[in-house]
Amino acid sequence: MNSDGAKKKHFSKKRIVISIICIIAVLAAGMLVYAASQLKYENIYKGISIGNINVGEMTKAEAENAVNKYAKQYNDLKLSFKCRDIEFDVPVSSLSFKVDSKKLADKAYRIGRSKSNIKNLKTIISGKKKGYTVNFDFSFDEERLLLMVTEAIQEKTTDSTPMTVETGTDRLYVTNAVKGKGADNKKIISDVKSILSDLKEKNKTINVEIIDTNADNLTADEFYNEYNREAKNAVYTKTADGHKIEPEVVGITLDKTEVKRILEENKNNTQTYEIPAKITYP
Repeated sequence: MNSDGAKKKHFSKKRIVISIICIIAVLAAGMLVYAASQLKYENIYKGISIGNINVGEMTKAEAENAVNKYAKQYNDLKLSFKCRDIEFDVPVSSLSFKVDSKKLADKAYRIGRSKSNIKNLKTIISGKKKGYTVNFDFSFDEERLLLMVTEAIQEKTTDSTPMTVETGTDRLYVTNAVKGKGADNKKIISDVKSILSDLKEKNKTINVEIIDTNADNLTADEFYNEYNREAKNAVYTKTADGHKIEPEVVGITLDKTEVKRILEENKNNTQTYEIPAKITYP
């Protein structure tokens, strides 16, 4: 009796093991079928967006058309700026705004296809759950934009002036560079890109900040290397097109230590100051 019970118990366990193996086999087969179907899928995978444009399950051509349709909104968009009491708009249509829809659609299509099968499958599953966004890349004429902003706020800006050096009979007369006032161009470009990347912020006004513009003085080494020189006669040279004349060069002999000391002492001087020099002529 005990022997029959043991046999039944053993047979029952065996059936359970076989059932589990069968279930695992079915699940594995299902997963393989699913994986194969996903890897052979011909459209852009579900959950993928280009910026704010949902292109999941689209063909590349459909995604390209969706990007072009979205980009048309920029034709009528105006960027609003404010600089203290000056307010003005810049039409995006005047900035040669461009979007490479074909390139963006191709980027979206390559997600889940650019790596090994296992990594691609992980990307596909993750994209369906959490989503995956391709940056909405675009370009515009940044120089044109900054020029338009500069013209609009001209009364708020001043030009910088470089260091000037004039030659005397036995000295150099030096006037330091003067910083100007201008727009913070880096911030302007950054703010504009932020708005163009997400049209939800299209009504946002960009604040134009006025900052000091660079106008650096020469260092002691730069000053010495540029102005310490030998006198040279003018040189006349015949060329195939006629002739070339190199003008004479006035010689200047400087004491490098003295140059360094005087420049350091006068680095904040707003008036013209002098550096002793020996002036020679050819």
